Amino acid sequence: MMARAALVVYQLAGLLRSSRSKASEKPEYRRLMPESARRKLTIMKNAPYQDRIECWKLQHASITFSEVKHLCEYMLKEKIDSGHPLHVPLMTALHTLYGRPFMQRKEVRLAEDLVPKNYRDDHVMLLTMRNKVHAHADVDGPRTTDDDCLNKVMVAFKDGGAQFALTMLGPRAIQIENILKLADTLSQATRAQADIIFMKYFKGAVLEDGFYEVNISKGDDVFLKRSAQ
Repeated sequence: MMARAALVVYQLAGLLRSSRSKASEKPEYRRLMPESARRKLTIMKNAPYQDRIECWKLQHASITFSEVKHLCEYMLKEKIDSGHPLHVPLMTALHTLYGRPFMQRKEVRLAEDLVPKNYRDDHVMLLTMRNKVHAHADVDGPRTTDDDCLNKVMVAFKDGGAQFALTMLGPRAIQIENILKLADTLSQATRAQADIIFMKYFKGAVLEDGFYEVNISKGDDVFLKRSAQ
């Protein structure tokens, strides 16, 4: 059941990027050695747990921020704003995805000092809205500059009928553009740091084709292990 749910999530992510060229949708494979070179398969070396969990953390963050970027691109292209039936669910996805790398347990939590100073206000806004509105609905907040609570259950009466709704505050298009740039910056920064760790063990390596996963077992162990999926 969990595996099926994960596939659904990534199929949805693919739909959001369907407007881009087919060439850009192909997964990117980074070459570890010159294509012309022919070598025997590399014997997997052991790596300290700290290197493996750090690489896991950084790659997880990089891919997540990349999805935030794609989501922002989609919303801007399709002009999805307040009143659009997908606005609220996409806002929830955007804030939840962005906050994920910063809301993990300590050893895999991304340090907030990685956020550039010129994007600090956007970062704080995203995490506040994630914590108070989108991932959790706190009765007491957040509040506007007029000290009015944003989380309200409203009811409108018309012609003897009643309709309930939730108040919702979301970033405007110009703010979405900033979030896109911030997500792209963080995705590239975390990937660069992860690559330093990865290439320490795999530069020039030749592995058998297939799927592997970063091995996060404790103690010294191989960096990658064969994945069942």
